[in-house]
Amino acid sequence: MMLERHLSGMLNCVVNYLEKAYGDIVYNFRYMRDKERLSLFPDPSRHAIHFSSFAAEGNQYVPFLKKQLLARGVTFVKRKINNVEELADEGYAVVVNCAGLNAGELAGDDNSVYPIRGVVFQVIST
Repeated sequence: MMLERHLSGMLNCVVNYLEKAYGDIVYNFRYMRDKERLSLFPDPSRHAIHFSSFAAEGNQYVPFLKKQLLARGVTFVKRKINNVEELADEGYAVVVNCAGLNAGELAGDDNSVYPIRGVVFQVIST
């Protein structure tokens, strides 16, 4: 699903950072014009950006991807491992880590992985 996003209320240095970091990755990245800012935000900042991005619901998208990969002969192995190094000598071409919050434990630096926020979007299509 394609989402149109608008961000406002940022310092100019933040907007410049976002342009450098994401300007060539997301679709339609641009600085918003005065008229746009005034129509979208009750108390607009002088600095606002517009961009388009994709969103996917994991509960639907992951099974879809798995089905696509199975159709192409990919083998899935589900098992408990204590660290990624256990797989080093087993000859896998690709390892996909689906450990979520346990990814830090697998990588050996448990303290550096922690949840910071959740994001929910509600899109009403007319």
